[in-house]
Amino acid sequence: MTLILNNDEVEKVLTMEDCLEVLEVAFKDLGRDAAVNQIRVHTYVSMEQSAISYRLKTMNGAVPRYGVMALRIASDVVHFPKVAGLIRQEKVAAAPGKKFVGLVQLFSLETGEPLAIMQDGYLQAMRVGATSALGAKYLARKDAHVLGLFGSGLQAANHILAFSKVRNLEKVKVFSPNAEHRKRFAAEWQEKLGISVTAEDTPENVVRGSDMVMSSTNTNEPTFKGEWLEEGTHVGSIVNSDESVKRIELDAVTLKRADVIIINSRQQAEYAGQSDLLDPIKRGEYTWDKVHELSKLLVGDVRGRTSKKQITVYKNNVGMGIQFAAVGARICELAKKQGLGREVPTDWFLESIHP
Repeated sequence: MTLILNNDEVEKVLTMEDCLEVLEVAFKDLGRDAAVNQIRVHTYVSMEQSAISYRLKTMNGAVPRYGVMALRIASDVVHFPKVAGLIRQEKVAAAPGKKFVGLVQLFSLETGEPLAIMQDGYLQAMRVGATSALGAKYLARKDAHVLGLFGSGLQAANHILAFSKVRNLEKVKVFSPNAEHRKRFAAEWQEKLGISVTAEDTPENVVRGSDMVMSSTNTNEPTFKGEWLEEGTHVGSIVNSDESVKRIELDAVTLKRADVIIINSRQQAEYAGQSDLLDPIKRGEYTWDKVHELSKLLVGDVRGRTSKKQITVYKNNVGMGIQFAAVGARICELAKKQGLGREVPTDWFLESIHP
């Protein structure tokens, strides 16, 4: 039988602790060549007489210890409006019922059969926050207690939760362009975490005095100036260019000042032409010698922070199939134990004709 899960069912079983645990294992396996990951591909289709575009997103990866290969597919309608003076990427709820389309499919490495199909919305946001927090776990100072957070949406929520699991947060400062959003977000998370969470009026206030600065937005332009960063700060970012759209969340000064830059995939950066990383290298502002992959950091093949004064950067530069394999496998395990989801005959997806 093949298990079908929706976002509500995924949310019932998946915790941030689960995400952090299995993703750390998966990235370590990748660093030891014991997992397989393929680059993410965005395929855009321009729509005539329209400012929107269709985009198919695909990524896949396998983590043999969990016995699965994952294929994530997102069928998106996107546009790029200007909000509060900044260009943003926004997905349009164009599917029937004003909904979105995103699926994760898990396949058995032993038989090839489909084990599960699940909606990707809750899973994908959790794994982004957890992966950024892994970057902070290995790069931020051990005494980092103040988080500066850009964003007040779903990604920001998962990041504040994830960072609270890897560092003993005492204060969080939040900025997003919409004042009401950031105030509401700050009040909600102050109550949830029981610590000081403040809505700041300017980006500079968020950066100054923060031990960690996490930008978890959907912007196409830098969220703060690198000149504001203080010694010893750890910086995180989730926005990156793809094959067709140039997007920058960190400015060139931030990357130039960084002593260490960690990314998920150099192959993806080069394939997608991620200009925020590549252009400074082309200009000779720094070299690939200070840019390394998270998987290699986690297994100790490369060095991270070596002093309290260093500025470190983790660019969560691409979603990876291994993330969906690892987290998806854990979701299936927990959902089956709790009797959640619907099972359909696996034979519906099998064929007798040689493909």
